[in-house]
Amino acid sequence: MNEGTSLSRPGSKRPLGLITNDPAAVQIAKRLAATGHRVICLALTPAARPASTSAFLESASNVADIARECDVVAIAVDDMAVLRFILLGDEDRAGLASELPSGSNLIDFGMRPPREVQSILGLVGMRGIGVIDAAVLGSADALGRGSAKVLAGGFPDAVDAVMPILCELGTVERTGPLGSAQTAAALMGYVEAAHFAARSEAISVGAQLGIKSSSLNRIFNDAPEAENIFRFQQRAEFARRMAEDRGLGGDVISFQRLRPAGPPNESR
Repeated sequence: MNEGTSLSRPGSKRPLGLITNDPAAVQIAKRLAATGHRVICLALTPAARPASTSAFLESASNVADIARECDVVAIAVDDMAVLRFILLGDEDRAGLASELPSGSNLIDFGMRPPREVQSILGLVGMRGIGVIDAAVLGSADALGRGSAKVLAGGFPDAVDAVMPILCELGTVERTGPLGSAQTAAALMGYVEAAHFAARSEAISVGAQLGIKSSSLNRIFNDAPEAENIFRFQQRAEFARRMAEDRGLGGDVISFQRLRPAGPPNESR
């Protein structure tokens, strides 16, 4: 994109900005574009770049492109240092916090503890920018159908402002104050990880008893999707770390052993 070139179109709504280094977040952009929302995506890594663009899905080359065109910006970046750079910039480039106008809203999809989410509010809140933390639960297929579960935390007015966007992704559940969405997602991941560990052990025992894993998967209502297993494992580990930070127990399951494994030998 050439510097100074506007992405706006006559009569079009203000687009949504998405800044990410997570390839999975591209599914959010694709879903919103499919429902008629204009999305401008700034990919921080080649893997996070949409495979193709369209009239509703565009690419940006820098933060200024996003700030100039959008009043709602979603950020899917877990690393807090990278996020701070996006928001604050450096001596050579202004950050998003100083570029976005007052009244804008920032949706944080990053996996981070509540204290870090609160620090984001401190970075941008003085400029009148609302902050919402959000987590999308479900597979890429569920997200593509708009049937994912979306958790949202933050001040009610800020959540209300972005609710039409979040509702395009799936069913929205308000979790409470800022930082509560990712915390709830982590706890859900902990429960799902325990479920997956128990399921894997049951299939292994069943194989020793002569029952095929394919049969048990049907009995157990089909196997969980691999992409969900990986994300739930991340969230489960995140929940354990948060519990340890508070001096609480979080060792119901062995996270070191929790790895998606191939099916047992069907010939047994």
